[in-house]
Amino acid sequence: MVSINNVKEALLIELGPFFERMAILYNAIDDTYEEAAGHYNFRCSGCEDSCCMTHFYHHTHIEFFYIIKGFRALPLDLKHDILSRVRAVQEKKEKDDIKIESSRLMCPLNINGKCVIYKHRPMICRMHGIPHELKRPGTPVRYGQGCDVFMERRVNENYIPFDRTPFYFKMARLEDDMKRENNLDGKFKKTIFEMFTT
Repeated sequence: MVSINNVKEALLIELGPFFERMAILYNAIDDTYEEAAGHYNFRCSGCEDSCCMTHFYHHTHIEFFYIIKGFRALPLDLKHDILSRVRAVQEKKEKDDIKIESSRLMCPLNINGKCVIYKHRPMICRMHGIPHELKRPGTPVRYGQGCDVFMERRVNENYIPFDRTPFYFKMARLEDDMKRENNLDGKFKKTIFEMFTT
C-alpha cells in the first residue's frame, strides 16, 4: 500500500520526466479553463461554500506523488500544521463515525482560504466550478453544471464547451506510462485526507 509516509525521495526524483509532462497537461487545463471562465466573466475568489470542502476522490498515483512533492517543499512548521489538521479530522471521524467524503470539512491543504500546494493541486481542483462536458465512447455526452456560486454569479448565459475528455485521456495515458516504467500496479482512489492518513 503506497502512503505519504513510505514514498522515497529518490522515487520523486525519478518521476521528474512524468511531472514535466503533467505540468504541461496542467497548463493546458488551466488555459482552457480560464478561457471558458472568462466567457462567463467568472472568477473564483473563494466562498463560504468552498470547493475545498468537497472531498473529491483522486484516481491517479502520479497526482498523489505530485501532491507529496508539493507537500515536502513546504516549510516544516506548515507541514506540522497540516498533519495536525489531518489528525484532528481523523479523531473527529472516529469519534462521530462520519465519512470524510460526505462531510463538509475544509481540506487540510487549505490554510486561511488558500491552497498551500496550489501549483501542485490535482486535476479535479483545476477543473471544478464551471459547466463542463464529458464524452465517453458509445455513450451520450454528459453535461455538468457549474458550482453553486457559479450558478448565482454568472453573467453570460450562453454555454461555451469546456470538454474535460481530452484531459482525462491524457492523464490516464500518463498514469499508465508511469506505472509501467515504475512497476506499479493496482488502482488508486483516495481523498486528500486519506492520502495523509492511510
